[in-house]
Parts: sequence; structure tokens; C-alpha cells
Amino acid sequence: SLELGEVVEHISKYYNVSVYESIQLLLVIEKHLKSYNIININEIPWVLNSLQLFLAKVNDPNFEVKYFAVKCLKQILDSEYKEIVINTLSHLIDDADFRLKLLIINNIVIKNSLLFKGLLEKLMVDNNNLVRKAVSNIICD
Repeated sequence: SLELGEVVEHISKYYNVSVYESIQLLLVIEKHLKSYNIININEIPWVLNSLQLFLAKVNDPNFEVKYFAVKCLKQILDSEYKEIVINTLSHLIDDADFRLKLLIINNIVIKNSLLFKGLLEKLMVDNNNLVRKAVSNIICD
């Protein structure tokens, strides 16, 4: 039997709208999630639906769409879906653009370095010097 995270991941691959619509939707959701983070992210009834959208958008070929999807994932990192977010980010860095890797490192991993220890180890041997330097700064601090 498939676990919830696997089902959401599979369904997410079939969601498709234009780049502009995707970016605008992700911007609105991110702002809304930020306001909920002040209260309690777990109280949002539509977080799972949003997670499905975020998972679809991190697989989008457009960099900006991926960028905003990762920013949204950051907002739900402290929710009950933490493991799904961590697994998604871990898979994403395998072939992500260095700019996306830096976004993940500088905005997510740096604040949760113990949680992302395996991710940091993977990024220490990245081909991009900026990525390696960013990881080195986190590990040294």
C-alpha cells in the first residue's frame, strides 16, 4: 500500500497551468502561509492540497516556478508534512540549478542544519563552488 506522501507525489506530477499562473498562485499561497506561521501551520485545512501543488511545481521545467515552490515548501517545513518536504528537497538538489541549491541552503538548511545533515554532506561535493562555499560556511559556524 502506498503511503500518503507517495500518493501526493504521484498525483502532483499531473498538475499543469501556465508559468505566469503558477508563479502568481505560489506567491499568494506563500504570503498566506507566512501569516499562518504566526499562529499554527497545522491548523490550515488546505495544507495537504497546497503541498500537492508545491510538489508538482518543484518538478516544473521553469526555474522561477521551482523557486517559488521551494519558498512555499519552506513555509510548511514545521508542519506534520516535514518528512515529505525534507525528502522533496533532498531529491531536488540532485539535479537542481545552482541558484535553487543556494536558495535551499541559505533559506532552509541554514536554519535547520541538524535536520538536513545528510543534505549538507551531499552538497559538500557539489560541482558548483558557490554551493560548496555556502555549505562550508554552515558547517563551520
